[in-house]
Amino acid sequence: MSIKSFFAYLLNLLNLFIKSLNRLPHPEEAQDTSKTVANTNIDSVIQDWFKNWKVPQKYHSYWKNNVCVHIFDTWPADVLNTYKEVLTVTPSFVVEIDGIRHLYSLASWFNKGVMAHEMAHNSYSYLSSDQKISFELAFNSVSGDDWIIKLRRLKSYMDKTNAMGLHVEGHAEIYRYRGEYMPASLKKFYPKLF
Repeated sequence: MSIKSFFAYLLNLLNLFIKSLNRLPHPEEAQDTSKTVANTNIDSVIQDWFKNWKVPQKYHSYWKNNVCVHIFDTWPADVLNTYKEVLTVTPSFVVEIDGIRHLYSLASWFNKGVMAHEMAHNSYSYLSSDQKISFELAFNSVSGDDWIIKLRRLKSYMDKTNAMGLHVEGHAEIYRYRGEYMPASLKKFYPKLF
């Protein structure tokens, strides 16, 4: 068995273990192929994210007014051409264009968990360089005690396509799966989410 196969096997076991413990306050939703742009209410998904992740009311208007959400049934040519490298690994992503944050998603994947993950990326973008370094240190210090963080670290080491790095994705996934139940020492690194 190759090392990559071994880690894939180990990752699968960890996923099963976490699911069996039902320790995920916000489990991942499956793709819903019945969802289209025509039948998906963006504001309803945003409200579900606010409610389920307990985003403080004082930040609701901020997120609604400072992140443009775009959903598509299939990627339009201009998005596909501009972001083709990103789109090989994800059905949703965020980007900043002329100082404005944008969330792009395929409708079939657009749900409150995707909102949480992508908004954590937006939150991460507000951290200073020093805060990002401090987050990495805090992230590493709690990783021994938290299965979600351990899983993220293992997954990141295996995922060679992740150009953003371990801590950017770790930051987003801890918020996405743990939300308000994440280690208290990490919450200060999530501006406008707590």
